[in-house]
Amino acid sequence: MEVPAHEHATRAKKPWSSTLPDRPPAAQKIAEAEQQIARYELELARLKRARNKLPPVGHLPMELLLRIISLAWVERAFHEPDWLVKITHMCSDWRRLALGAPALWAHVGLENPRYVRAALERSRGLPLTVVGALDRERPLAVEACRAALGSSAASAHWIFAQST
Repeated sequence: MEVPAHEHATRAKKPWSSTLPDRPPAAQKIAEAEQQIARYELELARLKRARNKLPPVGHLPMELLLRIISLAWVERAFHEPDWLVKITHMCSDWRRLALGAPALWAHVGLENPRYVRAALERSRGLPLTVVGALDRERPLAVEACRAALGSSAASAHWIFAQST
């Protein structure tokens, strides 16, 4: 089908962009994409929480899990002072459990004084027990820990072992 000459002239006068379909501005498209990503992230988090409940440990009563973590922490605090912090990163249930148990945080490993401040806050006023090894490689560990404890250092119970 042939287009009449006067229509060619009319089409030629229109800018090329007017022949494109109407599109939302880039900012609107970005906002829509961000909203969709946020929905997917929420769904992903929900699926991960569901997955975390599948192993047998996910079916343990919280009281029993807290007891297991407490016993393990007493053994690990001496050599792995950041172990309890790692527990809070396992899953949201474990994080809530650990952060809600002040007695866990009343036991502090000396080898990492930067966790002492967090333990002091999370122990919610319970007396602290600081455990660690004294050796020539960490001569300032006790002083760093005392500084982190501040005025609470005097009431802390200090347990040291001589490193070989």
